[in-house]
Amino acid sequence: MPAQRIANRSVAFFLIKSSVNFIAVAVLGTVMAVGLLGPDLSPWLTAVPAAGAALVIAVVLVVPRLGVGGPVSADAGRTRRAMGAVRKALVGGTGEAVQIVRSRNLLVIAGSLGYWAWDNAVLWATFQAFDYSPPITVILMGYLIGQLGGLLPLPGGLGGIDGGLIGTLIVYGTPAAPAAAAVLVYRVILFWLPLLLGAVAFISLRRALNRPDRPELCVVPAAT
Repeated sequence: MPAQRIANRSVAFFLIKSSVNFIAVAVLGTVMAVGLLGPDLSPWLTAVPAAGAALVIAVVLVVPRLGVGGPVSADAGRTRRAMGAVRKALVGGTGEAVQIVRSRNLLVIAGSLGYWAWDNAVLWATFQAFDYSPPITVILMGYLIGQLGGLLPLPGGLGGIDGGLIGTLIVYGTPAAPAAAAVLVYRVILFWLPLLLGAVAFISLRRALNRPDRPELCVVPAAT
């Protein structure tokens, strides 16, 4: 698969997967701010996140209009070439994400909604395991804002997401002890278990690719 195709699809996958979170925060934050749902919280914890999520959605929709820019010459510096590649991936991937969503592919919609719903359901379940039940609106709002800790330059978001989720849930009124316990177990289920199982699968795949009796596993299909 061409590198540009991989880059575009990676950006599109991330945006589609994350779009449900931002839409949920925009809607829930607005509903909570006007007092229709959830606990009575400061506008800083309801209206401001809702406005921020709406702004991010608007920016994403505008990105494809920026264009991929002109071609980068072969003698350009490494930084310029990297910035050009990033711009192509960002603009191309964002445009592809918008096209995929507009195609109304039910599998894409169900997959993105399911990812968001089950991810939050795991966090809710870990709270139940420690005999504490925060309002579901707090979990949903805290989930996205806390996940921003994963933007810190840490391997796999290790520590950043954990701290971001715990801190955000505490700010939203959740006691520190159950918040920390629930988030740590949540991370074990959502991060460490897939990591360990994925490592086993990767090793198995590498061994399969090296089998001389299965050459078709390594053959690159001809372009059509």
